[in-house]
Amino acid sequence: MLCSEKVIYSAKRLEVLKAGEHFYALGNISKGGKHIYCVELCRQALLDQTAKQAKAASEKIKAKEVYNQSHLKELVTR
Repeated sequence: MLCSEKVIYSAKRLEVLKAGEHFYALGNISKGGKHIYCVELCRQALLDQTAKQAKAASEKIKAKEVYNQSHLKELVTR
């Protein structure tokens, strides 16, 4: 998986990646314990989050697209 540590930390903060489901902690976390990630589950979670954000952006754009009837008739007659 090719992404920065910042993306992983952000995904954990936003609870896209959840402890016990997408990764496990080894050792004492406060003293720099290690995390073991399931790459397939992390990849799928990040893809799902990207799709959700794209759909939300698309819905926002669709809500702003408004045509009046005269403009629609003009477009159809061209």
